[in-house]
Amino acid sequence: MPSESKSNALNRVLRQIIRRGTQHRLPNFFVGVFASILAIAVVASASVGQELLLTEFLAIEPVAEARLDQPITASWDGVALGEVARRLTETTGIAIWIDRRVDHTRPVQFTAKAMPLVELVESIAALHKLQSQRIGPVIYIATAKRVARLRIAIAQNRQLAKTSRRELTDQHAWEWEKLTTPAALIERIGNQDELTVYGIELVPHDLLAARSISRISSTDLLTLLLFGFDLTFHSGDTASLVIEKLPNASTIDRRYTLVDRHREKMLAAAKPLSENAQRRGNDLWIRGNMADHESFARAAGLLATATAKPRPQPVADLSDRRFTLRVRDQRADFVIEQLATQLGATVDKSKLRSDDFGSRISFDVKTVTIDELLSEIADQAGVAIRRQGQAWTITPR
Repeated sequence: MPSESKSNALNRVLRQIIRRGTQHRLPNFFVGVFASILAIAVVASASVGQELLLTEFLAIEPVAEARLDQPITASWDGVALGEVARRLTETTGIAIWIDRRVDHTRPVQFTAKAMPLVELVESIAALHKLQSQRIGPVIYIATAKRVARLRIAIAQNRQLAKTSRRELTDQHAWEWEKLTTPAALIERIGNQDELTVYGIELVPHDLLAARSISRISSTDLLTLLLFGFDLTFHSGDTASLVIEKLPNASTIDRRYTLVDRHREKMLAAAKPLSENAQRRGNDLWIRGNMADHESFARAAGLLATATAKPRPQPVADLSDRRFTLRVRDQRADFVIEQLATQLGATVDKSKLRSDDFGSRISFDVKTVTIDELLSEIADQAGVAIRRQGQAWTITPR
C-alpha cells in the first residue's frame, strides 16, 4: 500500500541547518518503502552556521540520490544476473528491474571497485549486450530495442497523465510480497487513484518477485508492469483506465506549453520540424521519435543543465557537539553512511564482510556525544566503530 495518501508529504525538499549556539534538525530522510523518518539534531557551541540543502533528483528522495552515487566494491563469479540485481536492490534501496524477456539466470563475471551504482549496472548490462534505463527510483535492464520502446511508452503515458489523469502523477512508496500477481497489483494502483481498470483480463497470470520501490508515480509503475507483457493503457471515461496492446509505432505526439521565457526559442526550434510541429493556441504539438523530441527540447532550452553538487564540508571538532537521533527499523550501514555524509566524515568498512553491517536497527537517543552516538549504532549493529577525528573505521566484533 502507498506510504502516504497525499503526494505532498513525499515531495518536500528538506533543509538542514547546522548552527552553533542553537539546536536545529538535519533533514528528515524518507527511508525505506514506507518512508520511515530519520531525524538528526545537532547542538553546537559557537555562533557561525552553515546551511546545506538537499534537493530532489529525477523524482527520487535525497537519500536515494546519495545511494546512486555511493561507490560499490563487489565481485561476482558466475552469479545469476537476477540474483545480482536482487542483491544490489537490497543493498542500495534502488530497484533494479530486469525485463521479463531477459534470461535472469545469465551468469555474471564482474568485479567493481568503487563504482557508482548507475555505472555499475550499465557495465553489467553491457557484458550481456543489454542496456539500462533510469526511470525515477528504478533502473530497468533490457535489450536496446526494448529500452527504446520503453522510453516511448513512458513518455506517452506521462503525457497522458499530465493532460487527463493528473492523479497518476502523484508519487508513492510501493511494496509487494513475493507471488503477488501483476493483475492484483494493477488493481491496487487503480484503487489508490480511485480509477476503474478495464481490460485486466489481458494481463497474463504471473507471479512477481517481492519488491520495494520508493516514490514512483502511478503512471511509471503501471507502465513498467504492463510493458513486460507488451501492454500499455489509455484513458477511458472520467474515472477509468483501459489496458491495451502496446502499439508498434515509434512516434510520440507530445504537447509543449509556450512559456514566456522560452517562447521564441521554442518557436524557432519547431520550424525545422515543418508539418510535424503544430501550434494550437498557447501549445506546440510535436510529432516525432524520442530523438526528435530530445533534439527539440535541447534547441528550445528546455533541458536543464546539470550542475555539480557541492560536497558537504567537514564539521569542525565534533567532540563538543550533542546529537539527538531517532532511527526506526533502518539498515545500520544506511544510517552510518547518511550521518557521515552530513558531517563530512569518511567511513572505512574494508574489513567487513558484505553482510556484517546490514542488520536493521532501532533506537532513540537524546543530546549524546558523537562517540556515544557511534557506540549506540555499533552496539545495535554488532560491530565496532573507531573514530579518529573525521575518519571512522568499522570492524567486526
